[in-house]
Amino acid sequence: MKKLKMLLCSVLAAAVFAGCAGGQNGTAQSEGTQRETEEPVSVPENMASMLEPADALMMCMLENNLEYSPSDSLFFWKALYYFAGIYAPAHDLAEAGEDGSMTLPRQTVQEFAAVLFADYDDLLPIPEEMSESVIYDSGWDSYTFYTGDRGLSEAEISTFVDNGDGTFTLTAMLK
Repeated sequence: MKKLKMLLCSVLAAAVFAGCAGGQNGTAQSEGTQRETEEPVSVPENMASMLEPADALMMCMLENNLEYSPSDSLFFWKALYYFAGIYAPAHDLAEAGEDGSMTLPRQTVQEFAAVLFADYDDLLPIPEEMSESVIYDSGWDSYTFYTGDRGLSEAEISTFVDNGDGTFTLTAMLK
């Protein structure tokens, strides 16, 4: 059941990102072709970065038993929490605290949301359930995330399709 949920979540996440990877390079599959294998597939360079948001969305959905719903403030902030916790430490503007926290400027959090959600408009209010995990500081116009350990899972792209129109559809799985 868990593998089925992961597959459904990854297909949903892939659908969200299908329009995000524009352009093609010489490593893309020809129009309408698909690759599927047990090993991680080699993907075009302009598509490889889509694994990170797909990973954060899958982890958020599976660990919290949530449906993909970017208009729901709880899902929205939990997904941002996962993305920031896993991938923001490498960001130039991330400031790590001694307590394990990470502070990001509002603009960076907005950029993360635009990567995670295709129809992103603006940051939603932080729900009460997330008030101890994500804190907004109006004086610094920044967000502090109190994140935990990612665990032992890793995400891999297992299939991808070049749709022939500058977009790709990918399937990612947590292992």
